[in-house]
This record gives sequence, structure tokens and C-alpha cells, in this order.
Amino acid sequence: MPRASSLVAITIAMTTHTVATPLPFPYDWSRFPAAWFGGNDTVWESAEQLDAIGRYSLAILGWQSMITATNWTATLYAQINQAALLKARHPELPIFLYAGFGFAPGFDTHIWEVIRTASDGCPHHQPCRPVAEPFTDWVLETETVPVYSMSACEQMGLGYTNPPTDRCWNPMWNLANASMRDFFVEHVLQPYLSAPAIDGVFFDGFNTGYQGPSFAPWGRVATNVPNCTAAGGAGCAALRDGAIDLAERVTRALNQAGKVPMFSNVGSFQRPPSVAPAFWLDEERLLAALDGLDYLLNYEGVRAEAMHSSGDLANMLEEARRDVPVGVHTYLRSAKEDLSAHVAVFLLFRRDYWFYFASTGWLDKDWAYHPIFDTAAKCGKPLGLPTGAPPPLAYRRAYEHCAVSINCTTAKDGCHAAITWAPPAAALA
Repeated sequence: MPRASSLVAITIAMTTHTVATPLPFPYDWSRFPAAWFGGNDTVWESAEQLDAIGRYSLAILGWQSMITATNWTATLYAQINQAALLKARHPELPIFLYAGFGFAPGFDTHIWEVIRTASDGCPHHQPCRPVAEPFTDWVLETETVPVYSMSACEQMGLGYTNPPTDRCWNPMWNLANASMRDFFVEHVLQPYLSAPAIDGVFFDGFNTGYQGPSFAPWGRVATNVPNCTAAGGAGCAALRDGAIDLAERVTRALNQAGKVPMFSNVGSFQRPPSVAPAFWLDEERLLAALDGLDYLLNYEGVRAEAMHSSGDLANMLEEARRDVPVGVHTYLRSAKEDLSAHVAVFLLFRRDYWFYFASTGWLDKDWAYHPIFDTAAKCGKPLGLPTGAPPPLAYRRAYEHCAVSINCTTAKDGCHAAITWAPPAAALA
């Protein structure tokens, strides 16, 4: 979801934490906090791959892990076993598993029993009817079928017209439905709570829950949320309220089990102009609901040159000010892309429990431990928070042994970010 930019001058000062810290796993400022988020869809990770993952500061096993080997069934339990192998090899490495938040993946065993009636016996392994009672209003529905996506099938090369399994289509949860939220906490979340080798859960698609009617994949428009259409409406607030309620309940349950959630693509402090008011979640409200709890947020697809146009610059400055733990992912254009500018952007905001992801995709082959990670670790600790004021849209931050900066005043080709390997005083002059 695009982030809104700020038009007010910002000079960030140290502030109190808005979350309970520290999180229940260590964070090492002597290392660059590179994170890994991959998996092998057909076999267990090899000893060599387990060792490679151990170089990172955080590891997340994606939904693709063992998905083919398990034939899209009971995948989570194979991933729990994989996490145990990884934890045994690297006891100090924080390990997360993947879960959907705003959408209901059919490869989850508990979820499949709720949604399967929509596609049982249907042609092309796709839904041909609504989800049967008593679960119909647990997902967003059109007049004839659920609002659903085939993206998982496509990502694994199965296509979307006639995949070989029913289990790769996924509807969107109707987060306005209290029974659905109860089911999520009482059943979907339970295997994660009891998994001894994991430290947290990565929740994907947070925004798809409250923006569901506006997505309308393949033209499928939700009709079962009163007073909420693809164009908006007052009734859409029930989806946003439901998302916040579920996030708080999930966080409390995980915290009680000594684990934390990471919510991806949650919202923004200012509404992006391209997003209708009905489908915008004010991040202020989410943080208020999670106040005092342990959690992380996540950005997917952050790139240095687009920091201002995407709105990520203003939003991440505010999160840094509030000391909100954040994951930042960059989609690399190629395995050989220079990461310097992207790492500089990350260092501009980095606080405790910030992690950086960089990949070309989501399988083992798409990840590499880049030399700049070890180079950036030499920066040491920051000497303060970013300082700057738009206009110009330029910010700087000094570290013990380097300085980082970003300048977004050149409209022609976007923002320019860099690490200066010189004494901070000279670099910032």
C-alpha cells in the first residue's frame, strides 16, 4: 500500500518507546541486521543451506517452504519441523513462520475445512459457489463465489486457469465477522503458539483484510459487507475495526506464548491520495491498540529511489521517532544489483529490532548474503536520529564510523541515498 508523504518540517528527537522492549530475542548492534525470508518447496533444507541461513540476524520460513512436497496440505506442520532443525543448528537465531492475515490460504489445514465447500467438485480447481453455511460470511463473497485470488498458484508456476489442486486458491477474510476472528485466534493461530522452535509469526497481507472490497481480484466485487462497496462506504469501517481487533488479540496471544507477530503492509499515518478514505487504516489507531505489546511491522518492496513518491520516507521517519520495530524488504532488480543506496536508506531509520531483507524472490535461490552487510556493520551505532526538513526533502544521520543521507529534491529520477565512509562531522558538513 502506498505511503503518504509529509509536508511539515521534521527534526526527529529521541522519544520514549511505544512498544514493550526488548523483544523476546536478542538484537545485536555490532552486526548489520540482514534477514532471510525463503524456503525450498520440494525438500528439507540441506546442511549447507541451514549454515547459510545462520549468517543472518532473522530467518522467516515462507509459505512456499515444502509446499510441493506436502501437496499443499498440512504445510505448516512441515515448516514447524523445518524450523526445529534450523533452531537446533542456530539456537540464538530468531525464527518466524508465515501466516496470512487479510486472506485465507487454502494450504492451511484449519482454513481449508472452512472454505473447501466453495470449490469441492468444481471445474478447474476453483470456486464455483459461495462458501457453505455456517461459514459463508466468514469470507468476502460476490453474488456467486467468494472474492478470491489465484496468486499462490501463479507464484508456484501452476497458472490460474486450471491448477492441479484446489488448495492454492484463497479468499479474503471478512474481518468484520466476529466469529471469523474468534476462529482465527482459537484455531488458525494455535499451531504457532505451541511450536517450541519459533520466535514469531509473519502475517502477510494485513491491508488486504480492510481493503478487500477495493481489490476485487479478477473483477470479483464483495457484496456481503453492508454499506461497503468497491467505491467505499461507511460500512467499510467494520473491516478496519476488525483488522485492528484481530491484530491486538493475535499479539496478546503470541506475547503470552513468548512470541511476537510481524504485520506486513499495515497502514500509514497520513492517507495516500490514491486510497479512498474508506480503505485507509490510520497507523496511529493500530499503534494505540498495540501499545505496551511486543510486535514488529513490515514494509514490502521498499526502494531508495522511490522513498518520497511512495510515502515511505515520511512514514518511516515517524516510526523511527516512535521506536517502532520494523522490517524493510527490497525487491532487487537482479541478483547483481548494487544495494548501497537501499542499505543507506535502512540505516537512515534503523532503531532497535529493525531488520533488512533484500531478494529477487521468495525461494532459497533468490537470497544471497551481500558483502555490503558486513561493510555496513562497521558503521557502529547511530549518534542520533535523522535530521532534515522538507523542502528540501533531504535527511542525514551520523553514525560512529559513517554517515548516511537521502536527497529527494530531484524530481527527474527520484531520491538519491548514500553511505559516506568518512568521519561523520566531515560527511555532514
